[in-house]
Amino acid sequence: MTWEEIKQSGSDHYRTGAVEPIDLLRDLKLHPSLTALEVKALTDNIKYSFRMLQKGLNASDLGKIQHYTSMCQWRLQEESDEARRPWPRPDFDEIGKYLSERGNQKI
Repeated sequence: MTWEEIKQSGSDHYRTGAVEPIDLLRDLKLHPSLTALEVKALTDNIKYSFRMLQKGLNASDLGKIQHYTSMCQWRLQEESDEARRPWPRPDFDEIGKYLSERGNQKI
């Protein structure tokens, strides 16, 4: 089955013959540093922006773009905070294991 055949068997908006966001994303080479959350947020921003280019601005899609952009900004802030931390983030699994091995003893 070809890419065009797959698109034609999908939702009506894929049957227009026009370029859709899925066409752009199909061959996209993702940056290796991106997390699944970042990929989802960025690709949904493309989708909602593309839709407004065709149908006009609307508050709902703009709100979704702001929401997904906030997720990416949160990730950047988290990475920045991590870089400024003078010590590594504690491994809470290891701490829990250590405490359970010691039982109720005082540390």
